[in-house]
Amino acid sequence: HALYGDTTGETDEFGLPVRYPWAEDYRGKAAVVYGHTPVPTATWLNNTICLDTGVVFGGHLTALRWPERELVDVPAHQQ
Repeated sequence: HALYGDTTGETDEFGLPVRYPWAEDYRGKAAVVYGHTPVPTATWLNNTICLDTGVVFGGHLTALRWPERELVDVPAHQQ
């Protein structure tokens, strides 16, 4: 577990640091599964995928079935 990527010095609407899009430049053979930077939808990009789809903010909880690379998500349960 690690938090990777340089930040711009700005924060988003949730107060989280805005990170430069390192996955756009990734060219490794190993698949990289990461989170801590919420995205609207989990999408593969250059053999990387962010599974953080913002359940804590009312988004979805997303899981990855490996090695099938199948995504499963459920909406957040709001109280």
